Amino acid sequence: MAMVINLEIVMTIKKYNALLSFIICFLSVILTAVVITRVLDISQQKTISEIKNQQTLNIIHLVDNYDGNASLEGILKAYLTDPKSRIQVYDKFDNLICDCKQINLPFIPKEPPEEEIIPRMNKELSQEKSGLITTQEFITPNNNKIVISSFEKVRIPFFTRILETGLFNYYLLVLSIAFVFSLTAALFATKKINKEVSKASNFAYSMLLDEKTEIPTSNIDEVTTINNILENLSSRLKIKQQSRKTLIDELVHQTRTPLTILRTHVEAYEDKIITLNEEEYKTLYREIDNLTSIITNISGFIEAGSEIEHVNIKSYDISEITNQISISLNHYFEKKKIIFIKNIEPKLCTKTDKYLLGQAIYNLLINAGKYTTSGKKVSLRCLKIKDEIVISVKDEGIGIDKKDFKNIFKAYYRGSNALAKEGDGLGLFLVKESADKTGAKIDLISTVNKGSEFILTLFITQK
Repeated sequence: MAMVINLEIVMTIKKYNALLSFIICFLSVILTAVVITRVLDISQQKTISEIKNQQTLNIIHLVDNYDGNASLEGILKAYLTDPKSRIQVYDKFDNLICDCKQINLPFIPKEPPEEEIIPRMNKELSQEKSGLITTQEFITPNNNKIVISSFEKVRIPFFTRILETGLFNYYLLVLSIAFVFSLTAALFATKKINKEVSKASNFAYSMLLDEKTEIPTSNIDEVTTINNILENLSSRLKIKQQSRKTLIDELVHQTRTPLTILRTHVEAYEDKIITLNEEEYKTLYREIDNLTSIITNISGFIEAGSEIEHVNIKSYDISEITNQISISLNHYFEKKKIIFIKNIEPKLCTKTDKYLLGQAIYNLLINAGKYTTSGKKVSLRCLKIKDEIVISVKDEGIGIDKKDFKNIFKAYYRGSNALAKEGDGLGLFLVKESADKTGAKIDLISTVNKGSEFILTLFITQK
């Protein structure tokens, strides 16, 4: 069996920045070296050309002002510097006066035939492997003729000259210094982001191991966003990957409220506290419908992440929904000997999902009853305030610590002072989910050992 192994280069941010800094420095120094060398080369050629022209003018001046007191050849030898190799002087009758030449050239250029001499023009005589010999002819103001032969070496390619000069070593030194400084700067600049990314990486790894970890704080917005997304995804994956037993427990949790109401009504009927009149039958049927709706919503909750949400927004009488729920829970609070106070303003209508809203109110009231002892009060208000319908559930229970406020609506989270009570931390999560899906807002006011108030705000919309 053939095995294919894919090799990938995995780089940390620090290594990536170091490599990027080196490449940038290398290219910058090379580009700077090329530009500077080119500028120096052009400047050098210009200077050499100016010197050659000035020397030629000096030679013409010397020849025209020669008085014979000294050897002309001795005077002109001072000008036989590279690239000049030979200087010949003729009088106005074309008689050779002086022939001054270097003796260390690979060969001495031959005098060009007379018919080939063209005034003030360059004429190529011969080309050797080591260079090119050219001649220039000048006619002085006194009609003397000067022929200057030059030995031009073959021009070395530009980059070859760089390598053969001391500049190359200098460029290497500059490149090394620039790389060290840029690497130091890159490492210093990335130290902070490396630390933040490492924290995010450790956070993701701890979630992978299903460890409880606080969301790390970060001063970098992008890293904060990533941490929040990871935490959100972790919650959804945790919900989706629960075992069958856990899912059944969640279902039991959600069905407990309507089942409790049904049971209290049956017990009240058996004890002859109530009679099964038409109103009581409506209550029982309504609780069966609510139970069906809750099971349906829990099914969608279990499938969180499928992006399929069943929200049925219609115009409803919020007062009627709230009143029906409060009537259903009368026996629940009576059995726990909790004083249940209701203040419901009639005919408050707006658009919402009846079953999601009912689920939210149920959970808030059941939570209030769970954490309130006998003899204490639980109050339910449904009032219109300006353009909003406000549903308030207030209790005199154990309260919620302020440090738990930011997490209290998260799935499976339970307040630090509520761990002794039975529960799985899903009730308030479902309240928040219902509020978000219907466009409502949920707020919390609470003091430890004094009680809590959950305020559900619905915005009044047109029918």
